[in-house]
Amino acid sequence: MKRFRHYYTNLAIIILNTILIFAIFEIFARVALFHLVPESKFLRFKLPDEWPRKSLKLTPHPYLSYSTTPGYINFNNGRKEFVHNSLGFRGDEITKIKKNGVFRIVALGGSTTYTSGTALNSNAYPSLLQKILIDKYHYSNIEVINAGVPGYTSWESLVNFQFRVLDLNPDLIIVYHGTNDTHARLVHPMVYQSDNTGSRKHWENPAIPFWEYSVLARFFARLRIDKPPSENDFTGAITAHNPGPNPMETLRQNPPTYFKRNLSNIIAIAKHNNIKIMFATWASSPNLGYAKLKHYKKGFSETVEIVQQLGSKNAIPVFEFHKLMPTDSKYWIDGIHVNSKGSLIKAELFAKFIVQKRLIPDALRK
Repeated sequence: MKRFRHYYTNLAIIILNTILIFAIFEIFARVALFHLVPESKFLRFKLPDEWPRKSLKLTPHPYLSYSTTPGYINFNNGRKEFVHNSLGFRGDEITKIKKNGVFRIVALGGSTTYTSGTALNSNAYPSLLQKILIDKYHYSNIEVINAGVPGYTSWESLVNFQFRVLDLNPDLIIVYHGTNDTHARLVHPMVYQSDNTGSRKHWENPAIPFWEYSVLARFFARLRIDKPPSENDFTGAITAHNPGPNPMETLRQNPPTYFKRNLSNIIAIAKHNNIKIMFATWASSPNLGYAKLKHYKKGFSETVEIVQQLGSKNAIPVFEFHKLMPTDSKYWIDGIHVNSKGSLIKAELFAKFIVQKRLIPDALRK
């Protein structure tokens, strides 16, 4: 009996010592995390709800699930990349109230408008568009605002236009959508709804394993992780695409009804507010990434047809970008997103169309 008591006493001492040692190292890990770890490595050791909002490209939004984070800056080897202004738009600082005499253009869309394939703001297509309109075509007092947000569909652009862009008092909006609205159709027909709940989910933090609530365990688990948290940690929980075994049949059962409705409503809001509007048809490199898949090609062609129909019906200029943008892989990073070279060509083509259609008053030309 004494031998068993001695055994249990020793076992209790070992357990208590283990807990004490773990607690000491846990305290040290917490001190190290907040005071010793370099700021550039800091975020990867924190839980998602501890991340400063400005450390993430995207931030929750009550009506949009998420939007671009105001003041976001990504530092890569000391270089500022993907910089957002204080209003949350990618680009230089602007005033919400438009200055007198300024012609303001706002580009609406997803990551292809945001221009995710280029790290520097100066290489994003809306920034290049502004530069080309000023330098090449000699317009003055021109602002081009990048209101594109990665992952946005026409649903989000409709709301984004209503609640964020109208406050900017734009003179012209450019609407460019295609791939994300095709994503939204690749869900089970039972959940393909007018509010897009079959594809878009509420913003939510990624699931956290219970052991990660220990800073010590988290510290060792993430030592080999070099990349800081990004919007990908959250967008995986936001979108859900499940086309099933026959995606072509899924597209047939989920026609682009809501894409057409969303664009029609954007037109109505623009006209009611005396804002000019132009559409651009969807362009891709059909031999790269998922753009080469048969069902995506079908989805893209259907968005093009709808954009053309709405343009004709509502007397809206439609830039048939898909016919002019080179498909050579040297201009693309994945068949959907252009690189810096492709972004420059895109901006030049958009600028030429805007000038040819005289969408900017001639009085602004020098």
